[in-house]
Amino acid sequence: MKPGNKIAELIGYNATEFGEVRAATEHTERAVNISWMMMATTLVFIMQAGFTMVEVGSVRIKNTKSILVKNLLDACVGSVLFFLYGWAFSFGKGNAFIGYNGFVLLSGFNRDGMPEVDPYQYALWTFQYTFCATASTIVSGAVAERTQLFAYLVYTFFLVTIIYPPVVHWVWTKEGWASPHNPNPLFGIGLSTSRE
Repeated sequence: MKPGNKIAELIGYNATEFGEVRAATEHTERAVNISWMMMATTLVFIMQAGFTMVEVGSVRIKNTKSILVKNLLDACVGSVLFFLYGWAFSFGKGNAFIGYNGFVLLSGFNRDGMPEVDPYQYALWTFQYTFCATASTIVSGAVAERTQLFAYLVYTFFLVTIIYPPVVHWVWTKEGWASPHNPNPLFGIGLSTSRE
């Protein structure tokens, strides 16, 4: 007898009812996880507004509009670029340096030739995108009043597609060379100080 069946009998359920309860619980757990992630995403995205206020408070009045436009473009341009390239470079299957699978969030196709859609993956993309956009906005404070808009957009392109994603891949995927989840990290160390 399976352990799950024994527990079901103890609490007065038969095995099929217990399986249905378990399936409903897993569905609820997934929905709660997505809701929590979206709430955390909102909090991280609010950081964009906070950094914008810090930057506006640090510059002359005549540059206020420029700072607001740059930070808005960080969010807008960053979302498109992270959708097209950044996600694949960050979290796609790949080697120890960079991911090369999952462009435009496509993880595969079903039997009908339609793209597979996973709500959890979209929630995770949104969460990770907000960190990418916020990283771009943090650096914008250092160059406030020092760059033109086109140069800043070039910087945003490079940060969102070339600089940020590989670093994320190194640390937060199992393949990454600096990942604590990698069983054989570079030089035998990762970002974790304890090995099991």
